[in-house]
Amino acid sequence: MGFDVLRWLVGIELIGFAAWPLAARLFAVWPDRGYAWAKILGLLIVGYLVWLGSMLGVAGFTGPTLMVVAGALALVGWSTGPRPTSGVSRRLVALEEGLFLATFVAAVAVRSFSPAADGQEKAMDFNFLHSLIQADHLPAADHWLAGYGLPYYYFGYLIQSIVPKLAAIDASVAYNLALASIPALAAMGAFGLVVNQLIGPPSGTTVSSAAGVPRATAAERGRPATGQGGGRPGGIAEFPTDPADATWRQLAGPAAWGLLGALGLTVLGNLEALIEVLAGRGFGSLGFWTALGVKNLTPNLSGGWFPTDGNWWFHAARVIPNIEPDGITEFPYFSFLLGDLHPHFMTLPLFGLIGALAIVPLYKGLAASKDAVGGGDGSRTLAIQIGAQAVVLGAVIPTNTWDVPTLWGVFAAGTIGGGLVQLGRSWPLVGQGLRRVGLILGLAVALYLPYLVGYQSPPLGLSLVVGERTPLGSLMILFGVLLVLPVIAGLVELSRSDGALSGRIRFVAIGGIALGGLLSLGGQPTLGVLFALLILWALVLGGRLSRARSALSIAAAAFALAGLAAILLPELIFLRDSFGTRMNTVFKFYYDGWVLLALAAPLLGWELWSMTGRDGWPSRVVGVAGLAACGLLALAGLLYPLGATPVRTNAFLSGPTLDGMVHLRVFRPDDAAAIDWLQRLHPGVRVAEAIGDDYSDAGRFATFGGAIAPLGWIGHELQWRGQIPDLVERQTLVRQLYTAPTEEGWRAALKALHLEFVAVGTLEREIYGPGVSFQFEGALQPAYQSGATVLYRAGSDERAAS
Repeated sequence: MGFDVLRWLVGIELIGFAAWPLAARLFAVWPDRGYAWAKILGLLIVGYLVWLGSMLGVAGFTGPTLMVVAGALALVGWSTGPRPTSGVSRRLVALEEGLFLATFVAAVAVRSFSPAADGQEKAMDFNFLHSLIQADHLPAADHWLAGYGLPYYYFGYLIQSIVPKLAAIDASVAYNLALASIPALAAMGAFGLVVNQLIGPPSGTTVSSAAGVPRATAAERGRPATGQGGGRPGGIAEFPTDPADATWRQLAGPAAWGLLGALGLTVLGNLEALIEVLAGRGFGSLGFWTALGVKNLTPNLSGGWFPTDGNWWFHAARVIPNIEPDGITEFPYFSFLLGDLHPHFMTLPLFGLIGALAIVPLYKGLAASKDAVGGGDGSRTLAIQIGAQAVVLGAVIPTNTWDVPTLWGVFAAGTIGGGLVQLGRSWPLVGQGLRRVGLILGLAVALYLPYLVGYQSPPLGLSLVVGERTPLGSLMILFGVLLVLPVIAGLVELSRSDGALSGRIRFVAIGGIALGGLLSLGGQPTLGVLFALLILWALVLGGRLSRARSALSIAAAAFALAGLAAILLPELIFLRDSFGTRMNTVFKFYYDGWVLLALAAPLLGWELWSMTGRDGWPSRVVGVAGLAACGLLALAGLLYPLGATPVRTNAFLSGPTLDGMVHLRVFRPDDAAAIDWLQRLHPGVRVAEAIGDDYSDAGRFATFGGAIAPLGWIGHELQWRGQIPDLVERQTLVRQLYTAPTEEGWRAALKALHLEFVAVGTLEREIYGPGVSFQFEGALQPAYQSGATVLYRAGSDERAAS
């Protein structure tokens, strides 16, 4: 296990090293020269180039190909242009790398005590990842439907397959290492997003000069002027002229805020665990909590802090009571504990990366600079920036299409905002920003046309929400931990005479709050609260853009506004899919809302903290009181990881392993042995096995053995492809193969399915009858047998006969 972890780390570190020069060109305004995002950027760039080459038939999707592309990226980046190590804050880079390693090791430890790729949709995720690890060319095969390519948004799985292909790590282990890498990359990005802004842009030398960024003033760095910081975290009084020279002591405060940002994004939970604790100790009746909008509360019979029921941790993602078939409301730490390697979870690191890309123009705008200097390599630098941004933004489409409106919107707002903050409101630069956004997004679509051309989508449509909306109590349980900061910071901004809401704008903001009150009194409290906050923060953002004093304050307002908009959207409209309800729209956009509010939280918290260092007791009282309230709710949010992690890992009592097949080795050991044999000697062959319901062990030889089955999970293939004839025909043929009363009947099915092996194990006997293997005995030659599980040779393929 340890050697696999080490190889994974070496692989991802080398990719990050290869991409750091490119990251430095994109993030030259930051003291870390983009180090916080180099790893995810490298995975995206290398993955895209190899994906495109393989899709066009000019290269294979293999480990050696990936090595060549990563090597070329490193060679070009490190041999041309300024090096990222020039003028970098080495201490900040060390902190970022330390956080990545610590998060990764901690996540690996948790996964090693809950490694089974079993339950929910883990088998589907494993199937996709395994298919791409095994594939030599693209498009990769759908192992659950022989003869078809992978459906769905598969690019995130492709990105996660890069390191195991490079390092030759088995899919069963790679699955859990991928799950551990995602929070590590996301935490590193969130940390960098906060700390880089708090300590400010570098002094305008080396790489920064190549990007056309002159020396930034204190206001342009998003920090209060000298005397406002008072030596508190983020105050600039202690900082040298160039943040690259900051000492460990000077970095301690900003690093603390960055750590809070990383924890808020990847570890914090919602308030459902607090409700479990309160209800378990007799606070409130079941009727009271149900009326508040809580469901699935578990009676606590132990007298301890948390229920003894082993499934209570799952309730935190099923809070909303009035959504059919279920109200899915995940958050990042729940996703990690659950262990589904889903697109919405794999997109987490992209939020930090694209968020950083979005706010760079704000700092450049406040520095009254352009994106690239004129002369020698200015146009080349600009072309590199646009190309890399297009690859990153385009990757959202095949990674998790649901996130396109959110992430593209954040990027577009930041890029256009860079023109708005120019001195004298340079409207031509705003137009330039609009044109650049159009160019980058258009290029992003063009770069991923091979995916779009072959994409099959089920029938979809937009609908208005006319029925019940999320109860306000449910909303507070889900987002109270993160909403408290926008509420308090917004009210503080409203009360300030020198804030962004001055003059007539303040009356508009008060009118927005009054509108929210009217909606609440009219029976729509959720809409009332969200509309009031949305109007308030839209006005705050507008005011901060017009005053153009602090890029950090603009970024904080922008992330808060985007998070609120993501939560409000599914209360107004939803995407009508095969379920016919707003379930998936709530799921996906609430998740985006959590992530964006988590990115805003440390910046808003720092603003409140900075108030405690200003003159005048009212500011200090408001700052301290606001932070105290936020701190209490944050502690309540920590109840979930503290209580749920021991439950999910069986209190760390079992032997650690990263083998995703451990459940099969325990409950279907004969099948597991046959799967190992098949994976080792005959990957990619066609194997008949039991077809069963979704969320079952059906398709296990395809999922874990790398075989290709006639059909796996029926319902999922139906969701992805619609009612295609093969789905019905193959169900009929497989049943005929296992149950036909005559040899002529099952041989006809054998031939029609073009099989190389026929599996007969415990699941086949459960579904098709205990005597299912009798008809094959003497007629087909056993290729492998372990206990009650037999793999029969079905054809003359050379691989099957070896």
